[in-house]
Amino acid sequence: MNTAFLHRHLRFHRFAHVFANLLAIAAVSAQTAPSPAASDATRTAAAQDAVQLSVFTVTEEKDTGYESMHTTSGMRTVMELKNLANSISIMNAQLIEDTASLTIDEMANWFVSGESNPEPLNVQVNSRVVLRGIPNAYAMRNGWIWYSPMDSYSTERVELLRGPNAFLYGEADVGGAQNQMTKRGLFSRNLTTVRALIGSDSLRRGEIDLNRRIIRDKLSLRFSTVKSHNASWLDNVRRDFHGVYLAATYRPFRQTVISVMAEHAENYSVNAQGLFIDAFTRAATTAVAAAGGYVYVPAAGLGYRAQGPGRVNSTGPGITLVNPAIVPRAFHSSGPNSTFENLYQSLSLDAEQHFGKYLHLQLSGNFYNRNIDMYGVGAGRNVLRDVNPTLPNGQANPYFNELYTEYFRTRREHGNIVKDIRFSAVYDLHTRWMKQQLLFNLQQHQDNPYHRKPAWGEYLDESHPAWSGVINRDISQAAFTANRTTFTANRFLRRYYFNRDSLRGNDDLGPVPGISAWYPDLSNAVGAAGHQLWRRFYTPSWGAGASGTYFKNHLFTHIGYRQDKFKMKTRFTTVRPLKDQWVVDEIPGLFPANQTFVYAKVDGANYGTVLRLNDAFAIGYNYAQSFRISTGEGADTHRVGEK
Repeated sequence: MNTAFLHRHLRFHRFAHVFANLLAIAAVSAQTAPSPAASDATRTAAAQDAVQLSVFTVTEEKDTGYESMHTTSGMRTVMELKNLANSISIMNAQLIEDTASLTIDEMANWFVSGESNPEPLNVQVNSRVVLRGIPNAYAMRNGWIWYSPMDSYSTERVELLRGPNAFLYGEADVGGAQNQMTKRGLFSRNLTTVRALIGSDSLRRGEIDLNRRIIRDKLSLRFSTVKSHNASWLDNVRRDFHGVYLAATYRPFRQTVISVMAEHAENYSVNAQGLFIDAFTRAATTAVAAAGGYVYVPAAGLGYRAQGPGRVNSTGPGITLVNPAIVPRAFHSSGPNSTFENLYQSLSLDAEQHFGKYLHLQLSGNFYNRNIDMYGVGAGRNVLRDVNPTLPNGQANPYFNELYTEYFRTRREHGNIVKDIRFSAVYDLHTRWMKQQLLFNLQQHQDNPYHRKPAWGEYLDESHPAWSGVINRDISQAAFTANRTTFTANRFLRRYYFNRDSLRGNDDLGPVPGISAWYPDLSNAVGAAGHQLWRRFYTPSWGAGASGTYFKNHLFTHIGYRQDKFKMKTRFTTVRPLKDQWVVDEIPGLFPANQTFVYAKVDGANYGTVLRLNDAFAIGYNYAQSFRISTGEGADTHRVGEK
């Protein structure tokens, strides 16, 4: 039994229970009754004043049912959707609740031109969706880049940003992105919500959502917590999610508002593998490569080297298998213990200062720490036919002509530390014939991925008689390159035959005592150009814009410009070929063709304008240098200068 896992859960639930009780006590003891002398009109005016002061936050009062006509994703200030050049739609709290959408995948089913991401292989990002047919590399949360799960318990609304979105960050996707706006402390009302949900596929979920006005129009606290479990129609696939979210809104002075939002959450899941591939229906065969690895059949304990005289593999068209008689719809071969843990903490702060009616300033900061631990499989979706009538030792092959799938196990520890800061200034210019809102933004996003953490693979134990080759213990580039070739030839391939063995033994994460072992994944996750020990990338940017109305709301304009930069540094090292040990070495002049350090810098710009005469007629134009610099986490897979 995993006692560390159990202790983490016990600590989590004790904390959530105690915190909820403390918040309830604070609400009772600190909340004072209103003065009898205060009239209803005075209280209403004060509440409205508290809401109307912020030009940076969309409040629930602006929503009517499922209709949300305001956003902050255009110029970082509250604006009407019809005045923006960008294509934006909104899924608000009411729609999320009524559709019982729990995750971003379920919410995406209700997006305009959106869908949940059908490709599960990039499981390091829990919040990817497909927009306009293109999967995005990451999501947004309160305007900041976000890699972790998006759950409804902390969500106030989701803004869907379709098309090139460099107005948010230079590192963008042409399909778009989604921006999760989290809950905040409300001055408008107290709120107590306890929700239990039971559904198909073993869904069991409980939520608590509390909002308390501790000091009227001065201080409000929001507390939300969730515990959720659900399985899936797919074999083995499941998700356990636990989260605690706290938001505080404080108004120390009439024109000063401070908002703090914090969350700790733990996501434990077994994810889908994706669709299986036909690699067996063609008559042609291919010779097993010299680096074919070591085949192990868990159900029978049978093991042998894949390569040998006359050894061949089946071939196929490489298309998706849709015949349920071959691969059942619920088929999942990587096993119930191919888990993905995503534990994260976040802390955000917004401080607003208003000078009179016309000048508004905001300083925002964000800290986000993510740790992941993922047991996965490599090369795990091909379906092949065993076309070898004998085993390499000459004995008859008991599995001849049977279908199978195979993979090698991997383990990846990873994560990020993200730091963001933004300054915004808004000035409202009013004349007899015009109202103009002028905006200026400065911001920087910095991300430090945990590339230094281990990346393991299951290989044949070097002490096993079937081990092929020699491990070079020298600390040099030549030794590192040679060891990658050696380990490729000793991959430990777990094979599962459909007709007889089914998936017996696929719950074993390995290693198999005396046969396999965990080594640094030199043939797979550790690249040929060296291991990425350290990485930092950041995107400073600035923007300016104006939104105006003319002639007593008979003409509306919106114009904006944004300039982004992307800067990245990466350091490469070698990894020693040690069993159950992760040791890296920095070698001066390592891989001169690729450089020990990789430094990249790319610029981008975005601008747009809208001219609207009335609710029925508007003209808009938007230009975006939207460029994919990375594959989601700043990976150096681009060519410098290419946008």
